Amino acid sequence: MSKVTGDAGEWYTLSQFAFAGVAAAKMPDNWKEYDLILDFEGRLSRVSVKTRRRTEKWSSAPWFNFDDRQNNVDIIVFVLKADTSLESWVVPFELALEHARLPSPTARDRWSRDMHLATLQSELSCFKDRWDLPTRFDKFVERPVTPDIPSHAEQLAQLKAGKR
Repeated sequence: MSKVTGDAGEWYTLSQFAFAGVAAAKMPDNWKEYDLILDFEGRLSRVSVKTRRRTEKWSSAPWFNFDDRQNNVDIIVFVLKADTSLESWVVPFELALEHARLPSPTARDRWSRDMHLATLQSELSCFKDRWDLPTRFDKFVERPVTPDIPSHAEQLAQLKAGKR
């Protein structure tokens, strides 16, 4: 992937959040861990953007790669650019970690995770084009259940059912 493709994915993501009513800013190039910062009603979220172009070579092994050491990331956005279309998934980072392939025990980069396109299109399909995600969720992490804050599992079930 080229820097131009990566930058285009970040600017695309920034604009989509803005159209969804979420204030967003791009971080300087090579900022550690995340690419964008979001501010929705005083809640800050850090976003990592992973962009791929659908090429013949990539289509034979359609993976997005990301670093599992990104401890400060709240949301990861996967952007796929095909010839005439764009697809994107706005996924809570913790769920991306849960659904990504772990590196092999002999891998040189033990921190590198792989997200398969098929996983995004099936198990995580409810996150496709969810630019409103920051407006619908508190920080998407497991926490004790209280009457006014649904648990992580309840929030995911509500999202899948279209209730959030």
